Amino acid sequence: MSFPSKLNQAFDRLLPPLDPSRLAVAVSGGADSLALTYLAAAWAKQHHISFCAVTVDHGLRPESQKEAQTVHDWLLQAGIDHTILTWTGTKPQTRIEEKAREARYALLTNWCCQEKVPVLLLAHHADDQAETFFLRLARQSGLDGLCAMPEVLYRRDIAFVRPMLTCHHQECATYLKEKQLPWIEDPMNLSPLYERVRLRAIQPVLAKAGLTAEAVCGSVQRLQRVRACLEQLTRTFIETQVTRAPAGYAFVPHSSFASLPDELKIRVLAALMAWVKGRSPRLAQLEELLSDWPVKTTLGGCRIVPSKKGFYISKEVSKMEVVTLEAQQETEWENYVVTVSRRVQLGPLKNALKVDGIPAAIRASFPAFFDEKGLLWVPHLEYKRKKADIKGQIRLKEQNDGK
Repeated sequence: MSFPSKLNQAFDRLLPPLDPSRLAVAVSGGADSLALTYLAAAWAKQHHISFCAVTVDHGLRPESQKEAQTVHDWLLQAGIDHTILTWTGTKPQTRIEEKAREARYALLTNWCCQEKVPVLLLAHHADDQAETFFLRLARQSGLDGLCAMPEVLYRRDIAFVRPMLTCHHQECATYLKEKQLPWIEDPMNLSPLYERVRLRAIQPVLAKAGLTAEAVCGSVQRLQRVRACLEQLTRTFIETQVTRAPAGYAFVPHSSFASLPDELKIRVLAALMAWVKGRSPRLAQLEELLSDWPVKTTLGGCRIVPSKKGFYISKEVSKMEVVTLEAQQETEWENYVVTVSRRVQLGPLKNALKVDGIPAAIRASFPAFFDEKGLLWVPHLEYKRKKADIKGQIRLKEQNDGK
């Protein structure tokens, strides 16, 4: 099958279920992202979908601004709308690849949210997938890490889609050559300072041993299938066995948790900590926690408190911020979305109010509003100071379960 046919087949499979009102692609100017851009633009035009391209100028090389402008000119000449985003501020001196990737995704996500673009295409291909697998294998990653890159990943409800995971870099370059279309070679792709470049240099040796990109990607697909099964089992356990309270804590019965295999125990803990705090600890930390289970401890901004019938997971009070809220201004705080009618302070309840039936360590993490006179309002305990002049809403942020 030709490269365009293969890519169009991927578009037809991945994009219609997402029903994109607008479609965008992240384009660096390299052969991979430019080939994706031209073919995606044609597919979008055929399906009457608004299409645009966006480039992130990291500013890590003196010529990066000129290169971004060159890409802009090429795409405008092809009739494709194009935007340049610039990474400003002080650049890192260490972990450059990691920090640049974080900045790139943050810029792209914010831009998609602002421009109401629900789907963004990324140009990662099979060779990238194999490299990611080997890099994570070297770091002793668990199943999730070895699953490498998924075809669809959500960030703040934006679908990041990788339609080229069955394609190769050489196919992209050959396509552009046949169409007599230019591209930019990034010198950083040749620098041995970067992990991926060093790994790329030994790929021919790995391929001779049978570790081709196709072989690795085949294993990755099987691992992803196993992960999907485990994720479904984890969701089912949490939905049927775990109490998740609006106040932001979870309770897990000992009996049902004890019956789980260790892998599912780790996944349940990771999922609940992410629900409580907005992020989960590293796999090694969770493995160490489970090896000494049950234990009263703190980890990743969460507190674990065993009881007779089970254990609680709540926010760690000492890691919770105290913030000042302005009237009628929606604010995100500690995995909540908050709006109030007057200027107040928001922070953990700590020991300001005692209530039977809820352990003190858990109750202390409840969101509480304060003013100059002291405790004003604790929504999840239905406490409001007499004649308190405050109204508002506080709710947990929506989770992207199942995406």
